[in-house]
Amino acid sequence: MHELSSEQFSLDKIIKEKQYFSIPIYQRLYVWKEEQILKLLQDIKTAIEDKKENYYIGSLIILKSDDKRYDLIDGQQRFTTIFILFKTIKEIFTDRINDKNLLFINNFLYGENNVRLLFRARKFADDFFKKVNIDDQNNSNEEKELLSPFFQAINVIKGFFEDTNNNINLNDFIDFISTKLIFIITQMPENTDVNKLFETFNNRGVQLKQHEILKAKLLEKIEKDKKYVYSIIWDCCSIMDNYIEKNLKDALNITWKEFIDSKQKIINTSNIKANSEREEDISDNIKYVKDLIKSSNINNNPNNYNLYEILDKNNDFYFDKNEDDENEYEAPNIRSIISFPMLLLHTLRIFVLKYKITDELIDVKEKELINIFRKVFTKKTKSKDIKNFLKLLWKVRVRFDKYVVKWVYINDKEVLNISKIYCVKNDNSKVIQRRHNINADGFTMLQTMLYHSQEYITQYWLTPFLNKMLNNDTNEDILYRYLMKLDNLLYFYESDKNLSERTRNMCSEKINAYYNKNIDTIKALLIEELKMPKGLKFYRYWFYKLEFILWYYWNKNNDFFEYKNNKLNDILPNFRITAKNSIEHVYPQNPENSPKWEDIYLDNFGNLVLISQGLNSEYSNKPYHEKLAKFITNILDKGNIESLKSLLIFTNKEWNEETCEKHLEEVINLYVDYYTKL
Repeated sequence: MHELSSEQFSLDKIIKEKQYFSIPIYQRLYVWKEEQILKLLQDIKTAIEDKKENYYIGSLIILKSDDKRYDLIDGQQRFTTIFILFKTIKEIFTDRINDKNLLFINNFLYGENNVRLLFRARKFADDFFKKVNIDDQNNSNEEKELLSPFFQAINVIKGFFEDTNNNINLNDFIDFISTKLIFIITQMPENTDVNKLFETFNNRGVQLKQHEILKAKLLEKIEKDKKYVYSIIWDCCSIMDNYIEKNLKDALNITWKEFIDSKQKIINTSNIKANSEREEDISDNIKYVKDLIKSSNINNNPNNYNLYEILDKNNDFYFDKNEDDENEYEAPNIRSIISFPMLLLHTLRIFVLKYKITDELIDVKEKELINIFRKVFTKKTKSKDIKNFLKLLWKVRVRFDKYVVKWVYINDKEVLNISKIYCVKNDNSKVIQRRHNINADGFTMLQTMLYHSQEYITQYWLTPFLNKMLNNDTNEDILYRYLMKLDNLLYFYESDKNLSERTRNMCSEKINAYYNKNIDTIKALLIEELKMPKGLKFYRYWFYKLEFILWYYWNKNNDFFEYKNNKLNDILPNFRITAKNSIEHVYPQNPENSPKWEDIYLDNFGNLVLISQGLNSEYSNKPYHEKLAKFITNILDKGNIESLKSLLIFTNKEWNEETCEKHLEEVINLYVDYYTKL
């Protein structure tokens, strides 16, 4: 009988100890999305840049199977991603790696002529990894759907290493992950009941995370009679995939009737007619929490009343009395664009500026959460400082929910959107609702562009944006204009500093004054940037930014694009900026039966578009007229516009050096006009 054991394993050690794994049939197949894969790759890249001794990727729970393999009971998504990573590097980037690393990859993928990862009873998945670009015409529709995440993962990894802005030395990358990427592998006893094990996993308290340890350390310094209140605040803020009012209601374990019916002041209730609606501010108008604590009387602890003292006392929350105890709260399913540790770190960046605690730069590095907080909250830190931080955390989270995009499920699709909160009256009843906008507005679209064009693991633009919400009237139009100027400055402001330092300094900078004073310099730098024939070295940000600018002008004038097609007019309102990873040359680098352009035209920003890897593969080296036909077909058949820049380009019947230059001039003029008129 094998006893339970846990041990650290590098990939080198996995090879040396001849460990082979399998995904059992009762496990789901691969489901990681682009965002999760990019977060992992960016995190590893950061660890390499910071010269970390080790990078702990997570745990694997394994169980010895009947053959010489171990079934992956937990952690299979991470391990499968690493397997796909090496398979992609071997198939696509062999010419960029040295013999030593090629040998390592071969040993990892196929040690002793035995594949490292096997998908039990899913032969189609094993066949897929025999060749990355497998022809899947013989797969069933169900199998094709299951294989889709594999294709996407390969495209994401390919785009990550092709992006020259990442400045990655592939050999250094492989050297690091071969020896310093660490799994904690726990082997279960051989007689383990798998069904009970899964039940335990589903019901278990998740292993303590850094932010849970941090919570305990911070609360240690708070007076005993106030700990509960601040613990509630922390817990409500920590659940990022719900809205704050739902978290608060659940934390207090009260009904929705109690949530909105605790001695509330009522304004103009006599004017609210049946079926009428008015927008409410549950999150900002938080004074009602005092009555919630009183009515809930949790643990019969009178000190719970202290929650009222630390929330926003300058506003009131107004609701008519709800006659129905179970008038349900309505909100779309959501997923946050950042994790709770990231929210903590953005809040800490604002906190140290607000209270002038330290001049040391606070970076958003989730895996170093506790160490970063230790630098700010030392043994000499007083209870008041901890409470001030937690008060600030609440206010930041409140405004984050109100004004920052989240992944929202709309019509079975996940899109970035902002949901507003309403009080709705139907006959004699009322219901709290979070409603999304079906069509994106500028505020949503701009944040979507920033989210996709920045590192998923940092999202540094959020620091000055959240700080603006705290220091100003939270008017959406004001915030939208501010964010437009903030975005325009991100690339040019203090360009000799990294993004972490720049965005920190922007919190104290008077953005409007700086922007107006330096706009001519900014425009000159912008024009210089876009006129340089950089080809694949262009920052992807400029392509994402152009998508927003084109949408911005179309939104002001629906006749902006020259296509006269009724179906296109129906499709454009549903356009969304989505993640892209492949820069495509409109006139191909290696044209078929056509002369090659000079680099000054070929690598011109005008001749480039940012598209998905899948569409890039379809375009390949095809001539312009074939790309044009495919682009239009994709729009009309699939109802999807991949790129507004492509839409602008393909208004041209022909594509040559002259039309390319005209397109670039048009794009630059749009950029300059957009920057100037803010």
